[in-house]
Amino acid sequence: AWDLLHDWQDVPACREDGSLDRRELQDWVSKARTCCAAKRRLGVGDIQIGRVLCYAPTDADGINPPAAVREIIEEVRSRDLESGLESGFFNQRGVHCKSPFDGGLQERSLAKRYRGWAKAVLMTSPRTARLLNSLADTYERMARREDVNAEWRDSTW
Repeated sequence: AWDLLHDWQDVPACREDGSLDRRELQDWVSKARTCCAAKRRLGVGDIQIGRVLCYAPTDADGINPPAAVREIIEEVRSRDLESGLESGFFNQRGVHCKSPFDGGLQERSLAKRYRGWAKAVLMTSPRTARLLNSLADTYERMARREDVNAEWRDSTW
């Protein structure tokens, strides 16, 4: 079961045109959480549900996560689900390459994107904004570390 959930990247309720059926997605989350709770696995279930939801297609406004997922975050109010989303978004970056002397340019760009999304949803989706700001904080810390490493490389090579 863990392998199935771990490798799952198709968001339930995703229509052929790439949009989400909001009601169907909410029903799926509700049923999945009920099944997990019945087996006393709600925490780990929420983490995996969050990880799946990070693959939801972006709305036309370009904000990620899309409105249907933001509504779930705000309604469910589960730190585990939010943790799954956060790690899912972080892992979506995947393998990346850069010059050893670039420093944290890429990470600062990602932090800026997440901060912008957080600012855009703050008034309507405060939990989502907190999640997005946490991702931005992570990338800013990484950027500072990459700057230090690049400076060290530059001084020693």
